[in-house]
Amino acid sequence: MSGWTCPPLAIFLAVVIVVLLGWSCWPFIQRKILTYLSLKYRVFLILVLAIIVVVICIVSIGRSQEDMSTPASTPTPTPTSTLTPTPPEEWQWSHPSPQEIFEEVDASPLYLQDDVRQSYEGISVEWGVWLYSVTETTDGMRVSTFSSEKGYRLVVFTVDINEYPQLKIVERGYEIVVQGTITKVDTIGIELGNCQLIFD
Repeated sequence: MSGWTCPPLAIFLAVVIVVLLGWSCWPFIQRKILTYLSLKYRVFLILVLAIIVVVICIVSIGRSQEDMSTPASTPTPTPTSTLTPTPPEEWQWSHPSPQEIFEEVDASPLYLQDDVRQSYEGISVEWGVWLYSVTETTDGMRVSTFSSEKGYRLVVFTVDINEYPQLKIVERGYEIVVQGTITKVDTIGIELGNCQLIFD
């Protein structure tokens, strides 16, 4: 900031200019105006002019201090979202998940557990599962999976091996996503129908 644009210096120079102009014009003011005014009015006029000058100085100094104390606004950086792969144990399961189904069944009275299991039939789901075994049957390839990496309980389904030849080479513990409809819930697992598989 240069000396000429510094607010306090500019105010000081303005006051000096006003005083010099008043001083140079004082003989004219004295002849034309003050001769017609009494001493009381002269003092009053001088006081009013002094108050006006003081008020202007105070307001100007206050504004200059606000401008100096206010930091320049900088644009707020927009956070950029980074997509990170979701680990299998944190897959976003469709609800209800296998764990939620078994927890609700186990929490129900024994007499009502069969009814609770049947209430889940017909629900479409999408779950992440871990392969346990693949067995060829007359209906297709019977796939048994665990509903969690720690082997919580089984999720079983049958698919056409011609549609998913990857099943011939995958190892136990391989993670896949299965989409299907719950057809049966029993004490050891859940059976799905109309399944489609998604391999990583």
